[in-house]
Amino acid sequence: MSLEANHQPPEFAAHWAKELGSSEKSLMQLQGGINNRVFRCGECPNQWVIKGYSPLEQNQRNRMKAEVEFLRYAQLVAPGRIPELIAIDNERRCVILEYINGKSYTKGESPSLDDQQEALLFFHELNTQKEAAKELITMDASEGFLRLTEHMDNIYYRIGNMSTSHLPLNLVNIAGKLINSLNQKAYHLEKYLQATLVSGEVIDALDPNLCCVSPSDFGFHNALKTSKGIKFIDFEFAGWDDPAKAKADFFLQPEIPVNKNIIFLFSGWLINSNHEIETRLDILWHLLHLKWICIILGVLNPSRLQNIFSLNEKLNIEELVCNRIKLATSYLRDFRESL
Repeated sequence: MSLEANHQPPEFAAHWAKELGSSEKSLMQLQGGINNRVFRCGECPNQWVIKGYSPLEQNQRNRMKAEVEFLRYAQLVAPGRIPELIAIDNERRCVILEYINGKSYTKGESPSLDDQQEALLFFHELNTQKEAAKELITMDASEGFLRLTEHMDNIYYRIGNMSTSHLPLNLVNIAGKLINSLNQKAYHLEKYLQATLVSGEVIDALDPNLCCVSPSDFGFHNALKTSKGIKFIDFEFAGWDDPAKAKADFFLQPEIPVNKNIIFLFSGWLINSNHEIETRLDILWHLLHLKWICIILGVLNPSRLQNIFSLNEKLNIEELVCNRIKLATSYLRDFRESL
């Protein structure tokens, strides 16, 4: 969206537009996440992306640091698959990135098999130089828990933050039923998890030495189709992660679904994949499926919904919540508590 005449760009964007030799008038706000603001700057063929991050608060993940670390490493092992990191401004908490002229995938679109194999190749390349990764990447992936029980606790935490008090009256009943259903699903899943741990089928904690480098929020919702192949973007949640989690998340993220029948291809792309990782995948698939439903229903968390609205005051809150409830209900139909 373009900046309206009576809306001044934020200071970090105006500053870097000047530094890059461009006019403030060339700034165009792009769709960003809930915790950042993204602008395109300049005129073709000289264009850049200016990405600003929220002020860092105590005990909050440093998303800017995570993205910078990942981009520096990815430029070493997978050049051309990610935007080039051009400048870092720690004072203004922003980075300057190469502007990629590409086309986003649309919701519900099915990426081709070639595209999916290209994504898996990117993941493989990220895990070819572990010693270099140890030097350049210091952060764990967002919610990169090494214990299965931590994932279970995180699900309960997300459900516990949900409420209906901030919703339009016509949505209170259906939202309340969904929250109750999530609690029931979580209870049964916890019992199943405990049974697998007691039986010894799976070990709760993963050996940190088995962790992999992961883009974390990895999928075609964060990818662009270009004349030179697929380019991947947005690495605020990247870092060291459980390989089974990285694998499950790639196939479970609902925005641009991938073909689950090609999951076998993943085995050959991960260097340190072993029986323990595959065993963890079975239970993590169910844990993360339920977590994704909770993520979709993040709008039932009053503070989360307020953050979304603060970035776009023109949003129709009722329509947004309705759409999320429909998507979550559909995704919930496919959920099973046990194998």
